[in-house]
Amino acid sequence: MSQGDIVESLLRSNDCHFLHEEQQMRTILLETQCQLDMVERQIEVLQAVLNTLQDQRTLLKSRIKRHKMALAPIKKIPAELIAEMILFAVAEATAISPNGQSCSSAANIAPLRLSHVCRSWRETALFLQPLWTRLYLASDQQYGSELLQIWLNRSGQRGLHFHVKLTSRPTHGRHHLVQALIAHSRRWHTIHLYTSGSTLALFRDIRGHLPLLTEVKLVISSPENIAGNVTDIFVDAPLLRSFHISSQEFWRTVPIFQIPWNQLNAYSVDDAGIHDCVDYLNRASNLVECRLLSRFAPVLPTSMVVHEHLRSLSMCDYRLLNHLHASQLEALEVKWMSQEIYPMYQAIGDFIARSSSNLTHFTLCEWNRQDTAIRASDIIPVFQVLPNIVSLTLRNLVWNDDFFPPLTISSNQLILLPKMQILHLELLFSHLQPRTRSRPERLFDMIESRCTVPSNVARLHTVFLRLNQSLFDSDGSRDSEEEQIMMYRINFLKEAGMRMEIV
Repeated sequence: MSQGDIVESLLRSNDCHFLHEEQQMRTILLETQCQLDMVERQIEVLQAVLNTLQDQRTLLKSRIKRHKMALAPIKKIPAELIAEMILFAVAEATAISPNGQSCSSAANIAPLRLSHVCRSWRETALFLQPLWTRLYLASDQQYGSELLQIWLNRSGQRGLHFHVKLTSRPTHGRHHLVQALIAHSRRWHTIHLYTSGSTLALFRDIRGHLPLLTEVKLVISSPENIAGNVTDIFVDAPLLRSFHISSQEFWRTVPIFQIPWNQLNAYSVDDAGIHDCVDYLNRASNLVECRLLSRFAPVLPTSMVVHEHLRSLSMCDYRLLNHLHASQLEALEVKWMSQEIYPMYQAIGDFIARSSSNLTHFTLCEWNRQDTAIRASDIIPVFQVLPNIVSLTLRNLVWNDDFFPPLTISSNQLILLPKMQILHLELLFSHLQPRTRSRPERLFDMIESRCTVPSNVARLHTVFLRLNQSLFDSDGSRDSEEEQIMMYRINFLKEAGMRMEIV
């Protein structure tokens, strides 16, 4: 028996070993340990070599990366193109504040982050004056005067776009902010000012110092506190084209500002009387877009306004149409505040016949969001006087199944709205109205009928539907089979090119 076999038998045996057997085992153990130590030393040597090679590999990769970055196309972008990229991003941001915060979302500070790309991008951004012309300022925010001055200095002599919120409390921050705004009033291009009637008096010194101003938006709280010597601060603005004024409390009437009416092409006011609305239209003979949210008045004006440039009109009191001749009007929005159907239908029809206007966009919004609000089917007669409508928007009307069949194209009835291509519906389900199985079916029957239309009818290509409860679960129950069928019809319409969204 060989020595290895003897050792193996000893390892498998549980008997007591003789002295010479133990000595033999110890000798073998010592030899094996020496062999292990030699292997460990060899591994250490090889590991040191491997570590050295790995370090060299990391260094070479880093060197290659730096060289590739130096040769990257982004390094070859001219400064002029970098400037255009930054300006394109800034155009999507409404306003940026000097402390790096935006008035709407954190995404608006992205243009500033472009200056962190590299040294050349930073230099371009810092010396790019249009980047520093839009500011969001609020008197309750903390930022130093030096920071604000640096921001304004970087804008050079370009026109400034301000979005300003001023508190009614007389604080040091508000005083400093107002003084900074007044000091740069000659560079105002647009100003959106949210303030109180009393605080507006701080801006009386800007009159006659607004050579670049093109747009004003005022949202005023406590408008009854506006002093008489403040309503004329914008009268000497030679480039003013857009003026919008409203009260934070809708029931409070804002005063009439003295402005260069003949220059305006856009004007809006909230909570004005119908007589004031007629007066505004008479004064601003070059308006293209107008928004007049007027109160219902028992006594109506007797004069007629002839407008040759007005293309978009938004109003509350449809009776204003009885005193308007606007042959170029294309978009009409009526914020309905009355339950009377026929008078509005008659007013719109008479206006179109009198003005020969080509209305292509019509919006009707019911302000009463209760169960007594107007049912959608009640306004069907209005569509008879709107043959050229391309875009129809209805908001806050009560859903009822009778609304959709008249709009469904079939061979045995008159086609309403034959040119409609865009439909926007925001309808309310009344809890007083029982759910019917035809609820979604009639909607999709109407949409599908307008996807495959005769040659003399425009194809409906966009539908937006907003509901106050699920179209398929309006009474607390759920019909999975019905929902699957409707989802199939929705997918079919989308595959056919229909842009549809239901929320």
